[in-house]
Formats: sequence, structure tokens, C-alpha cells
Amino acid sequence: MKITKKIIGIGLALMLVASIFAAALPAAAAPPGDTTWIEQSKPGIGAYPIYNGSDGTDFAQSPTTGTTYIIDRVKDKLKAGASGTIWGSRNNYVTTDLTGAAAYTGATVSVKPISVAVAPDNDQAIAIADNASNIQISNDGGVTWSTLPALTNASGATINGTPANGNVLDVAVGPARSGTLLGREYAVAISDGLPGETVAGWMQAGTTDGDIQIIGATASWATVATTQGAADFYRVEFSPGYVGNRVLVAVGVEAVAGNVQYWLLNTSTNTALTGYPATVVAAGAGADPGGAAADVVALDVALPSDFDPTASTVAFVSVNQGGAATDDVYRMNGPVARDLNAITAQGVDSVGYAGTQTEGTLFVGYVAGALAKVKRTADPMSAAPTWASARNAPTGSTFCNVKPNFDFVTSNRVNAFTRGVESAWNISEDGGVSFYQRSWIDNGYVVSPGGDTWGGVEDMAITADGSEIYYVTDDARIGVGGNVTLVGDLHVWKSPLPPSSQSAKRMYTIVGSGDGVGINGTLGMFGVVAANASWIRLNPEWETSPTIYVVDLSQNPDSIRISNNGGATWATRIAPANDIDTFVVVDRDTVYATNGANFYKSTNQCWTWEPAVAWNTSGSAVDMKVTADGTIFVSGSGVRKSSNGGASWSTVGYYGHPGNASLVLPDENYADNGIVYIADTTTSAVSRLDVAANTWRAMGNTATGANGSIGLTQVNGLLYNVTSHDLERNHAPTISLGGAAASWKYLNDGLNWAGGVATWANDGTTFYVAGGTLGPDDLWGYADTTNGAKPVISAPASGTEISVDPVGGRGIPFTLIVDPLGEGQGKVDRWDWKIYDKAAGAATALTTFTVAGSSKISSSIAAGTVWDTMMPNTTYVISVRGSRTTSGQAITTSWSDPIEVTVQAGTPVTQTYAGPQILGPQGGGTTGLNPGFAWAPVSGATKYQFIVATDAAMTKTISGTPVEVTTPSYQVMGLDYGTTYFWAVKVLEPTPGTQTISTFTTMDEPAAPVDGGGTAPVVEVPTQPVPDVIVNVPEQPAAGGAISTTAIWAVIGIGAVLIVAVLVLIVRTRRPV
Repeated sequence: MKITKKIIGIGLALMLVASIFAAALPAAAAPPGDTTWIEQSKPGIGAYPIYNGSDGTDFAQSPTTGTTYIIDRVKDKLKAGASGTIWGSRNNYVTTDLTGAAAYTGATVSVKPISVAVAPDNDQAIAIADNASNIQISNDGGVTWSTLPALTNASGATINGTPANGNVLDVAVGPARSGTLLGREYAVAISDGLPGETVAGWMQAGTTDGDIQIIGATASWATVATTQGAADFYRVEFSPGYVGNRVLVAVGVEAVAGNVQYWLLNTSTNTALTGYPATVVAAGAGADPGGAAADVVALDVALPSDFDPTASTVAFVSVNQGGAATDDVYRMNGPVARDLNAITAQGVDSVGYAGTQTEGTLFVGYVAGALAKVKRTADPMSAAPTWASARNAPTGSTFCNVKPNFDFVTSNRVNAFTRGVESAWNISEDGGVSFYQRSWIDNGYVVSPGGDTWGGVEDMAITADGSEIYYVTDDARIGVGGNVTLVGDLHVWKSPLPPSSQSAKRMYTIVGSGDGVGINGTLGMFGVVAANASWIRLNPEWETSPTIYVVDLSQNPDSIRISNNGGATWATRIAPANDIDTFVVVDRDTVYATNGANFYKSTNQCWTWEPAVAWNTSGSAVDMKVTADGTIFVSGSGVRKSSNGGASWSTVGYYGHPGNASLVLPDENYADNGIVYIADTTTSAVSRLDVAANTWRAMGNTATGANGSIGLTQVNGLLYNVTSHDLERNHAPTISLGGAAASWKYLNDGLNWAGGVATWANDGTTFYVAGGTLGPDDLWGYADTTNGAKPVISAPASGTEISVDPVGGRGIPFTLIVDPLGEGQGKVDRWDWKIYDKAAGAATALTTFTVAGSSKISSSIAAGTVWDTMMPNTTYVISVRGSRTTSGQAITTSWSDPIEVTVQAGTPVTQTYAGPQILGPQGGGTTGLNPGFAWAPVSGATKYQFIVATDAAMTKTISGTPVEVTTPSYQVMGLDYGTTYFWAVKVLEPTPGTQTISTFTTMDEPAAPVDGGGTAPVVEVPTQPVPDVIVNVPEQPAAGGAISTTAIWAVIGIGAVLIVAVLVLIVRTRRPV
């Protein structure tokens, strides 16, 4: 019975945990809409990617499963997750106001968690300590909680978070151990210092309440060995082999002398091991004088996986005394401390280790110059370890808590939880070389409405393989009085496509370069006119080298940041001049730039720049493009090109330039057709180069005069003009100007961002824009799924011959079917059909006859046109294209491959009398006994009356007649031999008409065969008995009946009960071995 209860309990617990994690998942990102604009997912939506005002107080990770618990004291949050992306809430712990702290802080403070720990053998067994020194535990991963008995100090007073009675600074959870009342033990480190309410002064010499206490073996807390009053304790850990050695490891500051100490405590004998406590840093050493004035900001300890307290075991202790000369990380070989010289006179916040007593990787986290830093060494056991700094450090400004991931040996992952400005949950996947921010980011950027978000998007770019999108954002803040503080940070983000808040990574931060400007020379995100922005450019040969260039125009001279590994690590270069106008990446190493009338070139990733060459006599450029053959186009108020790498330049289009600064784009087939396009950055008008006349000609798009073009691109021959207010597409940009002008479509379905768009990018036919009237942080996507789409006519087959209507003398109507095209909102629901006489040529085509809805139509779709007047002995050519999608977006697809339909030769039948004209049998003719009857259809007739009789008066009718029919034919069966019949037909509907009568005679009965008068022999075949086969067919439900939902759930429920029953039977009936 107990086992059965355990099985059921485990199942319920797993279901509960799964439901909590599922509840934490944010809504899936909406992909770009099929022919409609949809707002895209961005960091700041769900699962705490952006969480302004947060601070990384503490975290603990299960060494067996990697389940991670994080504490944020400021936000009063406890969260759980596995990847550092999605955090599930665990905030069911008990909290009350900490009124007892008023004497120390001068005000009542709220109770908030400050420390979290997880058991080494069970990722669901956790504990938290709050700033009132309450200890709460959970055995289900934080879903439910129990509060342990209150802690007391030496005088019997309750330890409640005040310096008068002591404070808990750390909590630890031990492994499961038989014989314990709680199943495992819990330990706490106690100090006089106030935990986290002040930056310094957490731990002070001269303590009377410092202690290490443990609970679990009994129902009350007990001091371990002689720790009570001996030191202020900052950290306590259960040793990796605790079940066997029963040793706790602790670090603290000695009560009297102020030495930083390292303790090994045996809970079985309740004594300190011989030689302990050991001194790590002696009081008075370096800049910290020790004694009553000694303030230790942080201490930490890290242990090897094979830690052995019975030998000269290795441990690592970090010390932060606020920048004392002795602040560093120390290796403990038994009780002997050795300074590993990771840093000089810089407090170390944390230490993390992955390895054994003989080899491993050691990490330290610290802050220098208000920036979080991480260092690492792969030889921490040597006398002089070699240290390397993270080339792309975590972000944060006041504290850096770094630890290797539980599976570091195989994953090479390191985690860092930071505090202060730009604090975040940071992840390294290359062993601590570079970090990116995954969640819990405090960037100080809040918009209303919308809340926390990633900042204004200044630029974005998509990799050549279409797998990822990169952004540059600016999180400049609003200062006092609502003024813009032009001091923010620039950030580089990346996300797989389509964008997702759950997968975006903040790859790099350029501190102090944010200025609140969304786009060059326009209003910034807070309404400030400025000329500084930032650009991001990607290597077009991305798969060969994932190289990124970020141009920071806020610096003087302009700064260029370069990464050759997709944003993991970066180098800094200088632009050839201040405030460059354009910047193009040709390949991994080669870049072009312009400043004013000067053109610059670098072939070594901006290390050096070749001497400037004048691309123009005056003015500045706004755009530069490079063709596949290396021709360079630069555009400002005119267009110039170079065919020799920028050495010399010539004018493109001497006449007709609109005069405003324009974007430029050579046609995809420029090498063959010489066509170039420009788009006005003021009016958005698009022009095309008339190659023969060397003149610019307007292409006829609707220019607004208020919202200029920000992008010009071509995909599969179609031309796209991206403006600050819409997306425009021309499906035939190279045909005659008149035709091109009629070929514009405005792809605006679902668009509500019109105006203020800052930047754009496209992955083939999917377009993204950022900014707009709803906010500089907004991201929108549109998938032009109709680009390249080509309908297929599936019926009739090309070459089909159509009969002639004997009444009208034209081809009879037939059915045209086009295969469905597109899906969802992008499914085509309106078609343009085109037809022409093959002999007369395509110039005679009747085009764009539009049919909405069904893709199955009749050829009689347009009365009075060639469609229903198809002439005999003529071949027609038919094609179709899509003209609208389900979203309502007007589009133009390619024309389908044409089919040919031929109307057979023939002439119309002349009607010579009032009633229907008899076609057969002819009057007086002879028929069989089952004759068929036909008559020429009467125009407009929908119903006929047909009669067969044996008398001329048509009164002696045969069985089955008269009969009403809708077609001009009928058949009768079983007439008599050698009989004359009369038959008649007339129109009944829509208007009764004149009756036509005719006659026929059936054939004579055949004579009997002459074969001697005998009869045919009869062959008798013996029969075999056939057994009766009875098939019982159960009664079927009525057609169209659906199985009820209740029945389905009943079946599922019965199945679940049966599974549980089987498990119970297995457990109860098993035999002992």
C-alpha cells in the first residue's frame, strides 16, 4: 500500500511541476504574417528576458540535473529554470514585514529572500533564507513550503535579521541521510552584519552572534562545534562526501582579531577538524587594518568534486574587503592558504570550480570600474596559475556571482548572475571566454504602455543563410524632469528567425554609447533631434566567416566594433573619418566607407585605410551598393559608379534626377540590362535609369511627399521600396515605363506602424521593420509568400478539344480549375484570367478578367466576350494569375504556364419550325426495341415533355411516358416487335412551347433457327453445398455523427485507471528474491 501511494504521489508531483513550468512559458512568437503585417516577438515579453529594477541576489544549481533556482531580493522573486531562458515562479513562500530592522535601517523593510540552496542529490529539495532569518524548505521544487523553527543566539534571543540578534547570510541543503528526522539536514551561516540592506558592513569584526547552526537530525537548531560567537560567517557548504565524512565547510571573519577564516566542521563529533579554523587572510594585512574596522564585503568558497577533508584537501576561497591589497582568490591545501594572484587590490565577489583535487578550471567574478568581470585559469593547482579574462564579459556593475554549469566538463557552459546597472543572467558557452545575456536583464528602459523592453532599435541585419537576425538597440534613459539623458548603452542582439523572445540573446554591450537616437538625422526615441545612430553590417559570405561590423557614430572619431565569430568576441577599430555617411561590407576583410565627397577602402578589417578618393566633387552620400562583379554605386543628390574598386568614378544618369538624396539599387541583371533604380529619401518616389537616354524616369509609385524611402531591394526580379510608412512592390520593374507604373502593389494589410520606421531588413521575401508610431522598440514582420508563386491550371489539360454547341454554333462551356495557391492568410482567393486566339496573337488578349473565391469556374464567366463566343475550328490560349490573398492584400503573382484549348469544326443547326427539331430517330425509320431519342436543344429551355404512344392522337401512351426531362435526349426500353409508334417532344419550361411529333417502327421478330427442329441440349452441372455464412454487422451511427468528447475522455480515464491498477498489482504481487 505504501508503494502504491508513492507511485501515485510521484505521478501527481510530476504533473504539478510540469503544469507550473508550462504556465511559465510565454506565448509562442507569431511568425511574420502571410501577406499581412504582424507584430513580432521581442525581448521583454514573457519569462523575464527584460526585468528592470531587478538584481541577481543569489542562485543555486542542482549538480545532478542542472535545475537552477535564482533569488532576486529587490523584486522579491524566487524562480526556477533549466536553460536560463524560461523561469517558473516559486513565490509561495511566507513573507511578513521585518519591523525589527527599524532600529538598524531607520525604517521598516519588507521580508525578501536573500539566499537559496538545493540538495546535491535531489533537485526538488530546496531551502531559502530571508532577511528576517526565516528558513523555509520545500521538497517539491518550491511548489509548497514549510517553515523551520526559529533560530536563536547564545542569549536565547530570536535571530530575526537585526544586528542586535544576528542575521542569516547563507543556507545550505545536505544530501538525504538515513536516521535524520527531516530526511536530510540544513545548515545556516549567521553574522551580525545586515544581509544586503547596505553595500558594505555585511560582516564586521567584534561579533557575538555569528554562528554555524544545523537542523535535521533533530527538530531544533544546534550550533556546530565552537562556532557560536567565534566569527561572522558568510558561507556554509555540505562537503561532497558528507554522508560519509559528515563535514561542513564554512568561511567567515574571526570575531576578535578579524582574520578571514576557513573552517572544516565535523557534525558527527561536533568539533572542528584539527588545524581549523585556518587563516586565509590575516587581519591588518594590506589595506584592511582588521579589528573593529574590518568590513568584509563578500566571501565565497568552492570545492572539488572529490573533496576529502581527511587529507590535505584542496578548496578555493575568494575574499572581497572592498579593494584591499589582499583581496584575491586563495587555494587552501589543507589549512595552508596560497594567494593565486588572479587580480590585484580588487575585491573578488565569487569563486567557482569545475574539477578534482588534481585538475580543473577555476573562475572568479569581480567588478572593476563599475563593470562586471570574469577571469579563469585551467591550472589552479600550479604555484603560479595563468589567468585569462573573459573577452566579452558579463554585464552588471556592483556584483558578479560566477559558477561553472553542473555539466561544465561536457557543455563548457558558465553562468554569471550580476547586480547593478545592466545586471542580468549571463551565460558563456565557450568556457568563460565570452558571455551573453539571456534573461533577467535590467537595462533601465521602460516604455508606456508596454513595460520593460529592449530599447529603441537602431539597425538590424539578417545573415546571408537566413538563419539569424541581428539588431542594435539603444537604451538611453529619461533623466530628471523628463529630459533625455544621452548616456545609455548600445547592445547587439541576435535571434533565430522568426524572432522569438525566448531565444533572443544580448551578445554585446557598448557601454556609454547610447544616445536615444533611432535613425540618422531624425527624431530620437524621446523626440530629440540628433545625428548619431549606429549601424550593423554582416559579411555577405556568412557561412565562410560569421563576421559582424558595428559602426558606433556616437564616438569621435566613429568607432567600429568587429566580431569574427558571430558576436562572441569583439575587437575595436577606428573609422577613417568622423561621422561617416555610408559603410558597406564587401567580404570578411574588405569594407568601403564614405565621408562627404571622399571614398575610403580597407582590406584588413579596418586596421588601416587606403588614401581617400573623391567619389564626387561635393555633397554627401546616403547609400552605397556593390554588384556581384564589383561595380560600386554611391548615391546622394546624384549617382556615381566605379568599376575599378573606387579608383575612379563616373556619373550614372546625367538627366532627370529628382534632386533629393536618393537610395540606389542596380538591377539583379545589371550586367546584362544596365538598369539602375533610385528611391527618394524625402518623397519615396522611385525612378529608373533609361539606359539609352542616360536619363532618370519616374516609375509612377504613389509618392507621399512626407515619408521617404529607407530601403530599396530586389527579390526574384520583383522590386521593393521600403518607406517609413509602407512597403511597396513592383512585379515588373524592367518592362516599359507605362507597364512598370501599373505594376505597383502596396503591401499594407495589417499595417498600423505607419510613420517613424527606423530600420528594416529582409530574408528573401520576408520583411521586418523596427520602430513606428507605436514605439521605437516595436518589431513587425511581413511574409510576401506570393513572390515567385506561379499558379497551375489543372483542368482542362492543354490540347483539349471542345465540342460545338449545335444551337449557338460556338464552343460549349467547359470547366477551368486552378490548383490552390498559398496557405492561411496568404492563400490566393481572387484570380485574373487571360485568353486570346492563338492565330491572332497575344496582343489581342482579353486580360485581367477577375474572379473571386473559387478556383473552379466555368468558361462562360464573361457573357458577350471571347470567353462565351469561342469560335469553331479555333485554338485559344488561356492563363491565370493570383490577384488577392485571404488577408485582403492585393497582389500580383506570375502568370501560369498557358494551356491551349481548341474548339472543334462545326456549324450551328438552323431551326426551321416552332417545336424542337427531331435529330433521331428520323420519321418513318426503323429501330430496335430499346431506341434512343434526341432532339436539338431549344435555346433557353430547361425542361421538356417526352411521349411515346401507339396511336396518332398520342392517347395510348406506353408505360413510363409522358415523362419530363431536362436534357434533349431520352431512351425507352422493351418495345414490341413490328409495331409502329408515335413520339412527341415539347418545351415545358421556362415557357411551354409547340409539340413536335414523329413516327418510327420497331424491327420484326427474328425467325427461329433452323437446326433440325431439335432443342438445345441441357447440361446439368452438379451443385456443391454452400455453407451459410452469417455476418453480424453492428448498427452503425447515423451518417455524419461525431463521437462525443465525453466518450473520448471516458475512454482515456478508464485507460489511466487500468494502467495504475496494473502497476499496483505488479508491486503487490511481486515475490521477494
